[in-house]
Amino acid sequence: MSRWDSLKPEKVPKGSARWSQKPERGGKLQPQKKTEDSLMISYAHFVEQLNLCALIRVDFSNSQQLSIDGFSAEKIAEIVVKDSLVPALSNRDSPEKLLQAACNLCHELFSNPKTCSAIIAPLTADIDQGEESVVANPIGMSLILAIQDRLPQSTLTFTKLLYEIHQRSIADTIAPSMHSLLVFFRNELKQDVTSPTLELLRSVLVTYSSSYKTLKTLLLRKYNSKSLCANCCECCAYIQGTSILLDLFHSKKYTSLVCSCIIAFLNSFPLHIWLDEKSIGSMRLFAQSLKEDIISLIRSIICCFSFDDDLLKLVYVVLSKIPYSDAAHDGLTKEAVKMVEKLVSMVKTEWRENLITCFCDCAGGRPQPNGEISPMVLPMRLWLSDQSSSAFKTFLVESATQKESCSLAIRLIGAIVRTRADFICLLDLKTIVLDNTQKDGMKLVVDFLIGRKECSLECMSNTSASSKFVVTHLNTVMRTSKGSEARHLCLQGYCLLLPVDWAFLIKAGQTPTFLDNLKKSIKQGNNKEKSISFKAIGEMLMRCFTDVDSDICTVGWLTQLCSELEPILEIGLDDSCTPAVAVRSMALFAAGNLAFAVRQRQSENKFVRAVFLNILMEKVCSCIDHSNEKIVGNAIRSIGHIGFLAFHHPDFLTLEPNDHPVQLFLLIIGKLCQKIYQASDCSTISSMTWKERSSAKKHGWGACHALGHVLCCSVATEPHILTKSQTACAAIVSCIKQYESLNEKIIIAAGGALRRIDLSRLELLCHRSGILGTALSSCLNIKLNKKRNVRLQAEVDSIMNHILPIITVLDAEVIIREEATSSSLLWLLYEWMVENLSSGSPFEIFAIALEQAKNLDIRLEQNFASRASCLHRTMLTRKNDQFHDDEI
Repeated sequence: MSRWDSLKPEKVPKGSARWSQKPERGGKLQPQKKTEDSLMISYAHFVEQLNLCALIRVDFSNSQQLSIDGFSAEKIAEIVVKDSLVPALSNRDSPEKLLQAACNLCHELFSNPKTCSAIIAPLTADIDQGEESVVANPIGMSLILAIQDRLPQSTLTFTKLLYEIHQRSIADTIAPSMHSLLVFFRNELKQDVTSPTLELLRSVLVTYSSSYKTLKTLLLRKYNSKSLCANCCECCAYIQGTSILLDLFHSKKYTSLVCSCIIAFLNSFPLHIWLDEKSIGSMRLFAQSLKEDIISLIRSIICCFSFDDDLLKLVYVVLSKIPYSDAAHDGLTKEAVKMVEKLVSMVKTEWRENLITCFCDCAGGRPQPNGEISPMVLPMRLWLSDQSSSAFKTFLVESATQKESCSLAIRLIGAIVRTRADFICLLDLKTIVLDNTQKDGMKLVVDFLIGRKECSLECMSNTSASSKFVVTHLNTVMRTSKGSEARHLCLQGYCLLLPVDWAFLIKAGQTPTFLDNLKKSIKQGNNKEKSISFKAIGEMLMRCFTDVDSDICTVGWLTQLCSELEPILEIGLDDSCTPAVAVRSMALFAAGNLAFAVRQRQSENKFVRAVFLNILMEKVCSCIDHSNEKIVGNAIRSIGHIGFLAFHHPDFLTLEPNDHPVQLFLLIIGKLCQKIYQASDCSTISSMTWKERSSAKKHGWGACHALGHVLCCSVATEPHILTKSQTACAAIVSCIKQYESLNEKIIIAAGGALRRIDLSRLELLCHRSGILGTALSSCLNIKLNKKRNVRLQAEVDSIMNHILPIITVLDAEVIIREEATSSSLLWLLYEWMVENLSSGSPFEIFAIALEQAKNLDIRLEQNFASRASCLHRTMLTRKNDQFHDDEI
């Protein structure tokens, strides 16, 4: 038996003591709490061996030294690891018994989650502008390096221990020492290629790959580009440059492990940067070497007679790593295109599921977490653009009309049209859709609509004809289908329609059919159908009010549409009718889109009745306190648009009872302010889970947006409401003030809310409060911090441009009195005002405030006063010139 055979992962039986079989109250299986006896015994045995070899003397006269159960995990890490283990492992004269005792002690330490974390968990070096700087744990680093130094001795216990560490995915400590690990593995594989060796290598590479994204900043800071390149060259030379792994492709025994190792390697490094043609110096030489190695790998893959699952995974990873090249005859790109041709030829001859899956992955079009779809890999895009792919297109269209192959062919065509909607012509699309079942046909139609939405209309031929076919087919299938899957696909299609499609639907008089279909789904369909029906309503409102020509969507037609949608939206927001979370969330989305769309189109605000707006406001407002974060998020978004629409409606403020609109306004701003306080209260945030903090952040910037819309209304400055409105305005400014601890999106949203309020109303909301001074001071401090992103810096400029014309002496005094204010900050303000302001009033305000200030540079007052006088004279001269011009 090979000495590596014992490195295979140990299978834990169900009755094992390592895991408790009954979950605790949290619902997850938890490791059983180990007694401290085993750790104490291991530590005592280790210290005994230390004393025997006289390397490190430890006095056991005090029995408390062995009572490490009373120590914290951090104390154990320092006493046991730093002061005892590392020196013993680093000493070349340590005997085998001592090393064995050290390994046993390490195993006990790593088996305990608390001590394991204390030894190797990364540390936070500092917090810079709310962002943590993470570094490797020095105790863990020293221990891992000491263990790795023992690897060349081929001590079995140390390789087992290292394998255990990698199995625990402890990546933060091994990434910087990748080079020494690869040297060890290269030597081992040259001597004896075995399955456990490859398993250990795969574990190392996968661990390193998962940690690369979080550690790349640390790595680039720790190593310069030249030494980092040398490290990667070693990795590349080991995996690609040598023939060891490539020769194993034809060995069925290790194909899976070899492919996993190479995939982990390719995912570990930013190949799109290293393969860039614009690389210079040593990076260019490295890029060329890397290209040659990948070309060698591709050629080896192409030579394989059959593609199994592991090899197909490798095919996709390799193709996805090929970057765009300006070179017409780039060798790497040409070889990658050949691999696509090999994949296509195998798809044509073998309708295997794994081949279809690999092809679809390469074609892209899959939804991603950010809402976008994954792109098609470059080699496939180049191949499809070539005339040689026309035969494959013909083959797919013919296969899609044959009973035995239609389902898989439609799947392949759908994968392509999601990123290349012009792949098939409209005639072929009609033929395939009409010759297959409603379900399969609708799948292809939805894929086509996704691709058409992603690409520009200029690349599509005969757009009006495609609109006619798509809209008519959706309405027909929706009306005649008895299967829920086909109806669900139809509703998805409605959500993907473009303005040109809605224009055809309206001109063709198919709007009643569309609305009847939606009403039927909302009343009789399942929750999934109801949810997507409301999403379709929201999309239609946005397109018809904002994008479709006004000659088609006339005022009368839009008014009638809003009237027909009122009872549908009431059903969606009714607790008794729609208890499902997804349905309520999409109903709120549709209600918000209705209010937003009407705002964009109308002038007299007559599309929606005041009574219905009142119903919407009450129902949406009640959803702000819902337990589901998606419902809360959509409710906050919708209440801002609905509130703006309602409080600008000529009939809304006259609703009975007389104080009802006022009470509703106070209720809205109270709930929105509460969401802002929850997002900015550090004591509350610290006790939240990660998911709760994320939700609070989203609700915080949504509440800022919504408050900006609501405070734009004239009712906000009514005498009996003004105090509450001023409190809401102060809540917005408090977000800008906490720029060091809050997410930048909240700060940007707060700035946008301030800018949305016109100056005359903002002046009343901030009257004699000094909050504009607080906002301006925070903006100046943000400008001093050059690390802030460009978008935030631009927002700060916009805020200052908006509020400086109405700044008061009280606001200026607030800035001057703040402890953080210095002469440099005021000089920055002066320089910014000189570059951006043409009015002398703000300069005069600051000159007056600085006149009373102490311990500040006297030149500041002089400069502000001088600039104010200069601008006043310039303005007077312009007025006189204009007066003379008028007389002439």
